[in-house]
Amino acid sequence: MNKYLVLLVLLAFARQANAVCAANASGVIGSCLCNQGYYGSNAENGGSCTQCPAGSTTAAPSIANGGNTNSSVDVSVCNLCQLNYYMTTAAAAANGGTPASGASCSQCTGGSGNTVNQSSAGDASQCNTCKANYYMTAVASGSSAATCSACTNGSGNTGVNSAGNASQCNICKPNYYMSTAASGTSAATCVQCPGNSGNLTGATSAGDASQCNGCLPNFYMTALPATGSAATCSACPQYTFSYFNTQIGFCTCYDPNAQPLTAQNQTCQCYVGYSGTPAQTAGAPSGCLVCLSGWYSPGAGAACIQCPPGASATANQGACVCNDNSTGTIPWSSSTNVCQCQANYYGDFSQALTYGVTGTCTPCPAGSSSAIGAAKQLTDCIGASSVVSSGSTSTTGTSSGSTGSYILTFVSLLLSCYLII
Repeated sequence: MNKYLVLLVLLAFARQANAVCAANASGVIGSCLCNQGYYGSNAENGGSCTQCPAGSTTAAPSIANGGNTNSSVDVSVCNLCQLNYYMTTAAAAANGGTPASGASCSQCTGGSGNTVNQSSAGDASQCNTCKANYYMTAVASGSSAATCSACTNGSGNTGVNSAGNASQCNICKPNYYMSTAASGTSAATCVQCPGNSGNLTGATSAGDASQCNGCLPNFYMTALPATGSAATCSACPQYTFSYFNTQIGFCTCYDPNAQPLTAQNQTCQCYVGYSGTPAQTAGAPSGCLVCLSGWYSPGAGAACIQCPPGASATANQGACVCNDNSTGTIPWSSSTNVCQCQANYYGDFSQALTYGVTGTCTPCPAGSSSAIGAAKQLTDCIGASSVVSSGSTSTTGTSSGSTGSYILTFVSLLLSCYLII
């Protein structure tokens, strides 16, 4: 019995650990809420949240009864209209055999709109403002929405709530500059930015092309704007991109492992320590593959090259380094890719297995010589054999001469003694 109880407890914990909020809900387990514009029952533990009917929405969050997520919430909670909609029928709770219903909302037309969610039934007169980039010629009245006309030639505004004329179009849309301000019954005169230049907010006062102070996406800036002149922009090279930018700079390669572009290099190339062809489309996997330890690449797409005997390189490197850099050694160079001894030294770098060792290269004996990297062992030093042989003969001759002299002296003494006797 106890085993079954433990199993049930474990299953309950597992279920709780794997529990998540329902789709279109947010929060944490125990307090999941249907997102605004959705209704449902139990936003967790297998429940669901359903989108409100077209044009209607809910207060945020869409949960009744003090935020009790396990309460049943029907479509009548969709009792508001979205912005720029007007309400024709209010939401109603279920009544006897009549099911619950959400608010019926219709979209404002002709550029009209509103800035408040409608909460009671009405008509098109609830559309009592003009949307951004429209001007109002007549206010909403009776059952009619406000009469709105679109701003023209790049002019615009942030929306209006009173009747006027085209002068309500008193700013320029993004990527336009203003040559003449709005006045009388005339809208601002706006001119599209030239040469792929632009701006993010549009001009708010009269000026010139210098109001075009940035470059559009996928273009980069080569010169800042000046009086009367817009920023100078050039198209991004192949396989690169840019966001809207307001400073002199360069585009970015799609491949994160490619070198930054410069004035001298406008082609995507892999970083040093990498090899391959950079990615050619946005979001594609990197085509620049890192060189492993013991290998290097000078970059620019060059293949990874193995370091020579006696040299090391950690991963992602553009060069090797000789393990021994003590007296008589020559530093590693990409032009030779070899570790070797200086002229008149001998030594074998294949024995220099770890970085920091010393004494790999030894001077050739006096009177002998070697070319750079030519001598691996003593006998490879030119003239080393004769020098060594000469030194041994000299030493051996001296010893033999001394021994012979001692013998002659001893014989002479013996003869002297014999004659005396």
